[in-house]
Amino acid sequence: MQGAITRPSAIALFLAAGALITPASADTYGYYAGNHDCYMFVHGMPDFDQKRDPAPGILGLDPNDDGEGGAMFCVPTAATDLLGYANRHGYPDAYGPGDVDYQSGSVATYNNVTSVIATLGTFMGTDGNGGTGGSAIRDTLQFVLDVTEPGAFDVYSFYRQEDWAPKSWDMAQYALAGGAVMFCYGRWNMENSAVLGDRDGGHCVALTRIDHRAFQPDFEGDIGYANPSNSSITTTQASFNQQDESIINDLYFKDGESLIMTRILFDVSDPDDERFRLIDSVYVVYPREGFSSSLGGEGLNFWGIHNGTGGGYVLDTYIPPDNLPIGSFAILPDRTHCAIQTQSIGVLPGALWYVNLNTHEATHVQQAPQGRGCVFGDDRTLWLLEGQEIVGFNMDPTGKHQDYEVWRQQFGGNATPDAIAYDDERDELVVLSAQTGELFRYPVRSRTLGNPSIASLPGAQFNPLSVEMEVSPADGSVWIGDLSDNSITQYLEGRANIWERGVRLAGGRAFDLGGFSIANDGRLYVGQDGEMHEYLLEDGQLVPVESGPLSRMSVGADLWVTRARTNFDPQEHDGPEWYNIPTDEVETGDESPFCRVDYALPFGQLDFSDVVAYLGLFASGHPDADFAAPIGQFDFSDVVQFLIEFSAGCP
Repeated sequence: MQGAITRPSAIALFLAAGALITPASADTYGYYAGNHDCYMFVHGMPDFDQKRDPAPGILGLDPNDDGEGGAMFCVPTAATDLLGYANRHGYPDAYGPGDVDYQSGSVATYNNVTSVIATLGTFMGTDGNGGTGGSAIRDTLQFVLDVTEPGAFDVYSFYRQEDWAPKSWDMAQYALAGGAVMFCYGRWNMENSAVLGDRDGGHCVALTRIDHRAFQPDFEGDIGYANPSNSSITTTQASFNQQDESIINDLYFKDGESLIMTRILFDVSDPDDERFRLIDSVYVVYPREGFSSSLGGEGLNFWGIHNGTGGGYVLDTYIPPDNLPIGSFAILPDRTHCAIQTQSIGVLPGALWYVNLNTHEATHVQQAPQGRGCVFGDDRTLWLLEGQEIVGFNMDPTGKHQDYEVWRQQFGGNATPDAIAYDDERDELVVLSAQTGELFRYPVRSRTLGNPSIASLPGAQFNPLSVEMEVSPADGSVWIGDLSDNSITQYLEGRANIWERGVRLAGGRAFDLGGFSIANDGRLYVGQDGEMHEYLLEDGQLVPVESGPLSRMSVGADLWVTRARTNFDPQEHDGPEWYNIPTDEVETGDESPFCRVDYALPFGQLDFSDVVAYLGLFASGHPDADFAAPIGQFDFSDVVQFLIEFSAGCP
C-alpha cells in the first residue's frame, strides 16, 4: 500500500491558478502505458450498503436464515453503485437511485436506494440464502437501462474461461475506456499453489482503483473497491469508503490449460483457510459507441465516451501505421482493442494490425493481402476470411501467445466465402457465399470449427465485392447488405432450416447506403449518404429514430456499433459455486475515504496541476467538481470543500 498523498499550500495554489481555468471533462482518471504500468481511479463511485434492516419508516431487504437483511445482496447492491454512478455522470434519467446526494441522511433517498436494490434483486433472482448468479445479472442491467435510456448503454460480462480471465490491468482499461466496472472474486480451493480446484462461492464489488505504476514490482499492485458489506450500520447509509487490498497477477492451471489470474492478498484470519481469492468475473456498463472507416477509408473513426467525456460524444480518429486504406475491422468483445485489415495498393501489401484503443499502440500481426472481412467471437478469437480459408487468431492482449496462435480451416463451399459474422447466442461462425446465396454456420468449440450446417437464402444472389453481413443479437436473424444494389435485407430462419426474407431497406436513388450494424436491442444503424441513421423494427417495419445518441455522425463504408458481449457459459459459470457468500464471511480490510482531489499526473502527489484540473471541471459544470450540497448546483461551497480536502491530503 502507498502512503498518504501530501500537498502544498492549497490557498496559494488556488489563487495562483485563477487565470489558468481550462475546460476539462473526465470521469475516470489515470493512464495505461502497458499491463505493468497503469493507474486509474473512479471519481464519484457510490458505496451503497447491502445490509439493510427494516425499522419504523425504513425499508429493509429480505433477510436470510440468520435474520440479516441483505446479507446475500452484494450483486444487486454493487450493480446499484454502477447505476448511481451513471445517474451522477451524465445520465440522470437512467434507471437507478437518481442524481441526488446519497449521503444527505434523507430517509426518502435511503429508501429509494433500497427499493432499487430490491428491484434489481427481484429481476436477478437474488435469494436471501443463496445469493445471486447466472446470466440474469447482466441481462437485468441491460434491460433496465434499455427501458430508461434506449440505445445509450451496453452491458458486458466476462468470466474465467479455458485460458483467459479478466485481470486487474484489463479492468483498468475498461474503466479508462469509459466503463463502470463491477468485479467478483471467487474463493478457489487449490490442488496446489498453482492448480485450481473448485470454486466455493464469491463476492461482488464496484471497482474504484487499480495501481500498477512502474515502481511496483511486475505483476504486483493495489486494488480499491466499494464493498457493499463494509458497514455494520443497517438502517442508514454509512459514509462512502474504499477498501484497499494488495494484488498479484500469477499463472495458474485449470483442466490442463494455463491462464493468468488476479489474486487478492487478503489477510485471512483462519489459518486453515488455504483458499485463494481470485477475480474470475467482471461486469462493465459502457455507453454505446460507433466505429466506422472514414469516408475516404484512410482511417478509423470512433464516436463515443471513449476515454471519458462526462456524457458528451466526441470523435477520435486512428490512422494505421502503414497509412493504407482500411478494408475491414473488428472490435474486441471488451472494447479495449481493435483488429484492422488494411488494403493492398500496388506493390504495398496490406496488413492485419492489432490496436489498443486506449493508447493507439499497434502490433503487426501478419501481412494480409487477401484478407476479407473479420469478426471476433465471444471467446476473443478473431476470425477472418483469407482466400478459400477461414483463419482464426487467438488475440490475447496479455502477450501469453506472442505469435498470435493461428487456426486454419478450408471453406467447405463450392464458391468463395465472401462475408463473415458471429452468432453469440448459438456460438456459431456464420459465413456467406455471395454467388450461391448459401449460409454456412460453423459451431465453435474451444477455438475450433465443427462441421457446418448449410442453408440457402430464398432468391438471394449478391455481389461478392460489396456484400456485408450481420447476425442480430436480438433475434438471431441474418441481415445482408449489398452496396452494389443499395439494399439491406433481413432473413429469418423457419422450420427445418428453411429461411425466408423479412424486412428490406433499399436506398434506391433516394440515398446511398453504406455499412450497417445491429445492437443488442435490435436497433439497426445504417450509413446513409455518409451519416449514421438509426431504425427500430416495429410490427414488421423499420421505423426511423430521429434522436438517437449516435444519429447523424459521419461514417464510411464499414460500420460497427458496439453491442453487449459475454462469454457466459451456463455449463461452466452457473451453479451454487458461482453464487455469493454471506456478509459475515466476506473478507474485511483497511478502508479509507475516497480521494477526490488527485486529478492529474503525477498521480499520488497533490500539486498545482490538480488545482488547475479541478478549476477546469468546476468552470464546465462537470459533476466531478460538485463537492458540496446542494448537489447539482455549482457555487463557492464546492470550491471551499475542494480546498478543505486538498489541504488535508489523501489517505
